[in-house]
Amino acid sequence: MFYILRALLLVVIAAGGFGCVRNAYTTYYNGQNLEQIQAQGTLETCASPVLLPFPDEPIDAIIKRMDADGYALIGRSAWSGRDWTNESEAVAHAQSVGACAAMWRADYSHTNSGVIASQQYIPGRQSTTYVYGPGGSFHGTAVTQHPGTYQTRYIPYSVNIYRYNGLFFAKKKIPPKPPLN
Repeated sequence: MFYILRALLLVVIAAGGFGCVRNAYTTYYNGQNLEQIQAQGTLETCASPVLLPFPDEPIDAIIKRMDADGYALIGRSAWSGRDWTNESEAVAHAQSVGACAAMWRADYSHTNSGVIASQQYIPGRQSTTYVYGPGGSFHGTAVTQHPGTYQTRYIPYSVNIYRYNGLFFAKKKIPPKPPLN
């Protein structure tokens, strides 16, 4: 059982897994943080971001449409990897940077597959034979040592790889209207 668990661990490592859980949206984020947005004074930050559907259109068109709706792009996360993230991580990252709206999408890219060889040691054994002569003329013990061997198991693996995109938006502040004279 130990050897199977070890082989599975090797599969996770070979597939790009990591020893600790982390938010990929934060790791691969390229953009402004909460302090930078607040310092500009032209954008509103939000404590509870809204997760919007990611339309099936070019990213430039999405950014342009969001701008027309009063939102400014403050950052983006993009990477390729195995299926290990979800929308709650996108919302958590949006909240950490002060975004008011977030979009995320995972598109299938390809499958990595292969075989990992795992060796298992099979311990040797010892056998004892009792020897007796005719009419009890002699008796004795013969001990034979059988050496241990290694057995190799081949464990197939298959990991789906996705292209991830996350867009994070802050609400534009509407400047006050000048007083009417």
